[in-house]
Amino acid sequence: MSVALGLDVGGTKILAVAVNGDGNVINEFRVKSSNSRRRLLDSLEGATATLVESLGPRSEELVGIGVGVPGLLDGYGVLNEVPNLPAVSGTPMTAELSRRLGHVFERRERFRLVVDNDGMCSAAGEIAFGAARGLSDAIVVTLGTGIGGGIIAGGQLLRGGRGFAGEIGHIVVDNDGPPCGCGRRGCWEQYVSGSGHTRLAREAALSGKATRIVELAGGNADGIKSEHIFEAARAGDLEAWGIVDTIARYLALGIANLVEVLDPLAVILGGGIIRDGDLFMPLTKKYFEQTRRGSGERSVLLRSAELGDRSGAIGAAALALGLVT
Repeated sequence: MSVALGLDVGGTKILAVAVNGDGNVINEFRVKSSNSRRRLLDSLEGATATLVESLGPRSEELVGIGVGVPGLLDGYGVLNEVPNLPAVSGTPMTAELSRRLGHVFERRERFRLVVDNDGMCSAAGEIAFGAARGLSDAIVVTLGTGIGGGIIAGGQLLRGGRGFAGEIGHIVVDNDGPPCGCGRRGCWEQYVSGSGHTRLAREAALSGKATRIVELAGGNADGIKSEHIFEAARAGDLEAWGIVDTIARYLALGIANLVEVLDPLAVILGGGIIRDGDLFMPLTKKYFEQTRRGSGERSVLLRSAELGDRSGAIGAAALALGLVT
């Protein structure tokens, strides 16, 4: 059976998987991501070599490598505007990976190297093996360090005129909101991504609140992470629950805006943060129903991604396998 590798580049980590044509993960591991062009490419090359070695004799079944990257990837394979990894902007990803990984696919008659936006890869994974199977129209939202997105229209990935469709993390939900790495203010990911969560909690800490969250972060507000917020909320801390409520409100607002424009059958939420979805999803669904308009005939399903935080890596492999276009 054919095998492909999938690598998903995030703001803090790279998830690398080997996947067969049925969507089964044969092997996987994580390495740190890097806001350095050279170190990031070194990590991708090393991760690929490790996966190929782990396949043993099955490496002969390898037919492709897919790599999901954050930011705007143009038609020449150059990565542009990466707010969460700014030093990587301008990297000719396809050309560099073709050069560095050429030894993997030399002497193979048919081999596919695919470099694509990470949100598109997540959507591809859910189309091929997850919560978007059988759906003609859906939106996949990946909640990580930033927010990625993939739009499924008519059963296919919607790429836009320049291939930049799906940058949903940078829709503006508050004109007077905090500055975003993209250059605007009040972008959606400033509220509901991992970096947005920590911003909300640190601002609360600076005003003398969020004391339990700061304690969980070792007494240092700068060390606050999403997991500290959710851990405090699980323990019943009211200030943490106030932040969770804010996250849910903004998440619902952004989803409602997307639904008005794209009219999907479902919105699928994935990424690492969805692991704590049992805390914020019920609130999000409540606020979504209050925010959006329309009758029951326009009902939209809110689903968690079936592939969890693996959706981007598995989707990159699915693209390399040619299962999704």
